[in-house]
Amino acid sequence: MLWIEDTHRTVKCSNVIPKGRLVQLNRIMGEYKLAVMGVSKVRWNCSGKTKTTNGNVFVYSGMPNADDDHIRGVGILVNKNIRGALLEWNPVSERIITARIQTKLRKMSTVQCYAPTENAELDEKEDFYSLLDKTLLGIKGSDIIVKMEDFNAQVGNNNKDIEQIMGRHGKSCDKENENVSRSRLACTWLLTGSPVC
Repeated sequence: MLWIEDTHRTVKCSNVIPKGRLVQLNRIMGEYKLAVMGVSKVRWNCSGKTKTTNGNVFVYSGMPNADDDHIRGVGILVNKNIRGALLEWNPVSERIITARIQTKLRKMSTVQCYAPTENAELDEKEDFYSLLDKTLLGIKGSDIIVKMEDFNAQVGNNNKDIEQIMGRHGKSCDKENENVSRSRLACTWLLTGSPVC
């Protein structure tokens, strides 16, 4: 069990990510010298902020109730060297979390997303992208926006005419799935400021 304490209440949440996975994430963060790392499929319920054994800070957002199924969940791991720069974080939903960090130049808002799978109902997909739009529109215009996501999209490796939003090292696949167009729109939003839906 994990006890989360905030200014309003203390809640007990079961966590599904074994402690070993958080240790593994800490190791990866150190190995690649990352300051901030987004995590999908956290599968912890509720939301909270915890310090890892090596001093990194992990903020997460999962299903709203401790008794809910342990599905979805997102998190942002902040390196111990900059944890004092973490200004605020917002557990938007079990699929979206944001963190605002003070950088040397200006503030940076990171958004970690975990989109519904291709097989999800259309309403669930539309609700997700609508909430993502609302979240992005709520970020201050002066902030640097870094969006880290798992769009559950099979994009292939053809980036012709979309080089500004996609690298050329995508995994080759026979057929792109329908989530591709939504993920491209979401990436284009950052370049143009136009909503996804």
